Amino acid sequence: MNDTRRLIAVAVFSLIVLLFNIILFPMTEINNPSEGFTKLDLRSSYDLNYVMKLFGTIGTEGRLHYLYFLVADTIYIYAYFMLSWHVIIFLQRNIGKLGVLTAFLRFSAIPAILFDIFENINTLLLLLNFPEITDKMVSRGSVASMLKWYCVSGLVLIVISYTFYLLLRQLFWILRNKTNIIQPTKNT
Repeated sequence: MNDTRRLIAVAVFSLIVLLFNIILFPMTEINNPSEGFTKLDLRSSYDLNYVMKLFGTIGTEGRLHYLYFLVADTIYIYAYFMLSWHVIIFLQRNIGKLGVLTAFLRFSAIPAILFDIFENINTLLLLLNFPEITDKMVSRGSVASMLKWYCVSGLVLIVISYTFYLLLRQLFWILRNKTNIIQPTKNT
């Protein structure tokens, strides 16, 4: 895939991710800031007491909305994977030898999506088994959430680092070529 097509893919998946965050996720909102509750997906960790209070507070209708959110989030996982995949490959192709040496990092989104999928499956099981939820079930989901957020943080760090390196590389290239173009003039 050439750079133009890759940029089109980045634009399309960026738009999809944006639409999810602006339209779909607010439609399935169950967060209750006044009560201090947020979706399990948005927390880095949680315990049985938190899950029981959250599911009890949002009630049956809230748990149904949560199921809709899980469906949307599972599709979102694919969108953010494809976005990060195309962004990382585009940056790697434009940063020279560093991109070649670190080509393996294009796969860095895979652990994040695997933990995210596992987290969604576990949350689905928690919702379906409520109120008969065990501490072990909650602990698995909490660990998956924590690992997902570590992986996503690493992914963001990779993209920021590549972008910074690309900008510096372009700046140095411009400065190097500018000094070669400018010739001192002689006054005769």
